Amino acid sequence: MPTGSPTDSAIDDPDAVLADTRDDDEFAEGHIPGAVNLDWRELVDDETRGLKSRSELAETLAGHGVTPDRRVVLYCNTARRISHTYVVLSSLGYEELAFYEGSLAEWTEVGGAIETGES
Repeated sequence: MPTGSPTDSAIDDPDAVLADTRDDDEFAEGHIPGAVNLDWRELVDDETRGLKSRSELAETLAGHGVTPDRRVVLYCNTARRISHTYVVLSSLGYEELAFYEGSLAEWTEVGGAIETGES
């Protein structure tokens, strides 16, 4: 397991959620153990291409276990898609928010464990 990343303590912390912001198919192919799948596009309104309303965002996030009272660690494949979700969560007042910059690419490169299937 990679050391020194925000995932180290998030994996076994019941008060933390590790959120994979990639799409469903990518997540099913392989993800960090214990992660939930929160495709960043779930936060975007399909018609306007802007963000969903605050209430829709809160409902979507809570449906994935991503709530303001938990520490949230975001990752994707190469740390590009986490930026959007990070900004959204920051604007919603999430205080304990981090991202794994190395993301899945680094995780697999250093031999981190991978789970497959849906969350």
